[in-house]
Amino acid sequence: MKDFYHLYNILHGKGDDSAAAIVERINSRHCINTADYAAKIGLSLQSYKLGSLDK
Repeated sequence: MKDFYHLYNILHGKGDDSAAAIVERINSRHCINTADYAAKIGLSLQSYKLGSLDK
């Protein structure tokens, strides 16, 4: 299981345009704070299983 911060760090480090666009959206919408708060009040989890749609 990977946490939201792990995914964010992977995207932030990629450096390509699509990853940069996603990171900008996460930052502009304060998604990290939202994900923390949602987990705190029981609306979401902080751990995710990453999968591939290419299988």
